[in-house]
Parts: sequence; structure tokens; C-alpha cells
Amino acid sequence: MKVLIVGTGPVSFLFYKSLIEKYGNKIDIYISDYNKSKNYKQSFFGPSTHFYRQGFRGLGKFWHGVLDVDLVKSLGNIEKSSYFSNFNKIDQIYFEQVPYFVPRFTNNVKTISKVDEIKNITGDSVTIRHDGFTDTYDYVFFGIGFGYTDDPLVKSGLVQRSDYASDHLIFNDTKRVKGKTTINHCSTGHFRNYWIDNIDSYSLKRTFRSALSSSVVNPKNKAIYSNDKFSVIFNLLKSGLIPQIFSSLHLRYGFPTLTNSGYNFYQLGMKNIYRFNNNDEMELNKDLFFSNDFNHLLNHLNINRNSVLSGIHLYNGYSNYNETKYVALNQKIINDERLIILTPNINCDIDSRHFTSYFMRFAEITANNLKLC
Repeated sequence: MKVLIVGTGPVSFLFYKSLIEKYGNKIDIYISDYNKSKNYKQSFFGPSTHFYRQGFRGLGKFWHGVLDVDLVKSLGNIEKSSYFSNFNKIDQIYFEQVPYFVPRFTNNVKTISKVDEIKNITGDSVTIRHDGFTDTYDYVFFGIGFGYTDDPLVKSGLVQRSDYASDHLIFNDTKRVKGKTTINHCSTGHFRNYWIDNIDSYSLKRTFRSALSSSVVNPKNKAIYSNDKFSVIFNLLKSGLIPQIFSSLHLRYGFPTLTNSGYNFYQLGMKNIYRFNNNDEMELNKDLFFSNDFNHLLNHLNINRNSVLSGIHLYNGYSNYNETKYVALNQKIINDERLIILTPNINCDIDSRHFTSYFMRFAEITANNLKLC
């Protein structure tokens, strides 16, 4: 059986891993990466940040490995062989895991040039035009996020690109508060609790983050929102090197234990927060960002608008899916389909939580249901 996997992020990796564990040398797997457009960047909420990866084996460039337990469990029972098997030990609803190491491809995989176009789909195979040649596969899997340059799904007429894009917005309390995070350590990382706050029509994910210094409260001091290495170092020194290091260690590894003084960190899904202009560049949808409803939310939480940042979790990149025979879009059970697409770009109800873990588990289930041919 010959399989092509398009994309090298964590979703594609778990699809690959599950196939290898189930079928071993009975299948021949090829990996094709793709480029993300450098035009798709946010410069609306502080420093400009590109939404693209650099280099093979990359996860999303800024994906930091937060996995929402309840989203994964919503897809059904988790088997012992699953990457998420230790989630079965968590009884509470709202917990997220931060793993010590995020899953990724190694160099010992067969790579192939990028996909230019999907030429033909039948009940037996999928024909793909690569950069420089054409080949046929028993199955083709697209594990793709937002911002695919020259997207072959669009070029082949399977989907239409949206004029808008959605994102998670993040922001903090402007004042330090008292709080506590419940942390459970395990062999692969640590679990920490969070809350879902429903305010008017908004649903927000809230976590408490300990801080030794008020300088840590400003998310713009984080390396993720720095343009270059110099900016990273400058922000660390400016905001207090020791408080930043301890805060980062606590978030990543769950230790050392810090003070009960800190701030509430919020994440909010905002549909259509960006629109595309005639130059194919994202612009802030000011009608939403300055709407009365959003103003009321910020005032209610006592949030300074200048502290609002992009969560760098883009989704809803497609406006329409042209249903096609032998194509499965966000579909767990594979019957006669040969082209399999998992994406947050369409047909997915995304809320304020990290949706990457949901699609990672989805990829495992899909791979386990694939028929050997």
C-alpha cells in the first residue's frame, strides 16, 4: 500500500505514526511538506509575527504543545497504544497537558517534492502532480493548517478560499490577582487546570499564571512575539531575566512552584477577525475588533485593548467545500474514500481551546480505521 502524507506538523505525524504501528512494512509512506505564505502575518497586535514554518520536521513554527484533554476525550475512548493514553488518568473536565517533548518527524522518512495539483481521484487511487513529476497513491492524506501557498485543494476545485480568517485572541488582566493552578505531573509532561468563562455571547478559556514580577504580565515581552534574536534578548532583560525564566519554566514544565500572585490569561476564538485585501494580505476586521460587544467584554474584564494579541491559531481559511466522491473531509471513518483531509479551515466548530490536539487524535483514529489495500 502506497500512502502520501502532505504536511509535517503534529497532525500528520500522528497519522504517520499510527499507520506504522498498525501496518509496519506492509505500507510505503512518503512525506511532502508545503510552504506557508509570508503575506499571512499579523502586525495588528504588537510586533509582526509570520504564520509560516521554516524547515522540514517543523511543527507550526510557534506551536508550543498545549493539548486539551476534554477535546481529545470528546472523540471517544482512548486506546492504550494512543499518544494520548495517559489522558485516561485525568477525571476532571477542564485540564490541558504540556508535554516535555512535542511529537515530530525525524529525518529517517521518505520525502518527496511538494504537491502542485490533485489530478484524479477514483475508488482505487489518487493521482498527484508533484513539482516535476506525476505519481499515483492508494491513499493521500492532507494534514494542513492555515496559509498553504498555492493550495492544491483550492487549485483542484475541492475547496474555495475564504475572504476572511479566524484566530484566537489572547490577553491578560491588567492587575495582579491571587489564584492557584492545579498541576499533576506525569512521565510525559504535566497537566494543569483551566476554566471556561461564558460572558454574554463569548466563551473564553481562562488560566491562572503565576508571576514573580509584574513585568511578566505583559505578553509582548515573550519571545514568541519578537521579530529577531536581539529582540528576544532585549525583551528578557527589559522585563527581568529571572522572573521571565522562572515563569517560562513553570509554564513549560510545571516547576518550580511559584507564588499564588499572578494574572489571569484569556484565550478567545474570534471568527473572521481578519479579511484579505486585493494584495492577498490580511487586514484587521475593524468592525469586529471595535464592535460594541467586544468593547463591552474588554471593559467587563478590565482589559487594556493594547494588551490584546494574536494567539497565532488561524482557522476557517476555506469558505466552501465542494463535496466529491472518494474524498473524506474531517471524517473519522474511512469507507471508499481515497483522499483524506483533516483541517481546521472548514466544517469544524472551533471554540476558545487549542484545536491542534483535537485534530491529532482525529488523525490517530482515521489512520486506525484505514483499510489495507
